[in-house]
Amino acid sequence: MVKRATNRWSVQAEGEKTLLTSEATVELKGGIFGRLLEPIMAPIMRSMGPKAFAGFKYLVENGKPYEGPADELPVPLAVC
Repeated sequence: MVKRATNRWSVQAEGEKTLLTSEATVELKGGIFGRLLEPIMAPIMRSMGPKAFAGFKYLVENGKPYEGPADELPVPLAVC
């Protein structure tokens, strides 16, 4: 389904906090049919971002990955 995907991460100090930025692009297989699926897939992909950040936040703050289901973690403030 996915022909190509890239993700660029950056970390920037913001006073006492840290801003983590992720820039992702996904190209679907299937030519014109893949392009037709993009409007359906875009909201699904956007909803995945904050969940990934929740796991990363836990790892940074606790020094180890979260061992339970990722859905149990509080979702950090995120803009997609």
